[in-house]
Amino acid sequence: MKAPDIALIRDRATLDTSILEPGDILMVANPTDRPAIRYLVFWSHVGIIGSSGVDVIDAVREPRGEWHGEPNWFHVQRGPLSSYLLSYDILAVRPHLPAAARRAAADYAEGKVGAPYADSLRSILFGRRDTSGYSCASLMWQAYEKQGLNLAPAPSWFEYAVIPLALSRDPQVEVIGRGTRYRLIPVTCRRLRLERRWFRYVLGADILVDGAPDAEG
Repeated sequence: MKAPDIALIRDRATLDTSILEPGDILMVANPTDRPAIRYLVFWSHVGIIGSSGVDVIDAVREPRGEWHGEPNWFHVQRGPLSSYLLSYDILAVRPHLPAAARRAAADYAEGKVGAPYADSLRSILFGRRDTSGYSCASLMWQAYEKQGLNLAPAPSWFEYAVIPLALSRDPQVEVIGRGTRYRLIPVTCRRLRLERRWFRYVLGADILVDGAPDAEG
């Protein structure tokens, strides 16, 4: 019998949530993401830890991970942190600001709950300052811009969109944690080379090939 391309061996991402504080930023990716997103853009969605420390504020276009508990997509929403742990890969970063400023960024995002998602491709691509609708990343950018921190800065003459990958690589943030739902990958899987690169360079984690640690990892 042909082995499946990917088989789960954990039902939650391994991120240590005890390290998270209000204002921390979470980025996620899933095998169901389009290949161009997963292997070129890396992170497909981003949210911010709310002031309670146990929920996430984000602008959502569609269900994330395997969480389908909220019917009102296309809005800025407040969701449980547990929903992010259903994502397959997750990265936590902390902007270089005092805790009070990071909490203020979380408060800003919470104040946008109920606001609409970006209503056009133009708004998604060029709307980092648009307050009529939000992409997931523009909400993060605005929350911290209000605190005087310009994440993923763009030239003043070209305010292009901010994307999660740019946030993750900004020197003004620190990576504080990573997590993944480890996968069993058959050695014959055509995506094995890409998966190796993903785990090694993005997650800093190991993969299992045919049930054993990756010999080339």
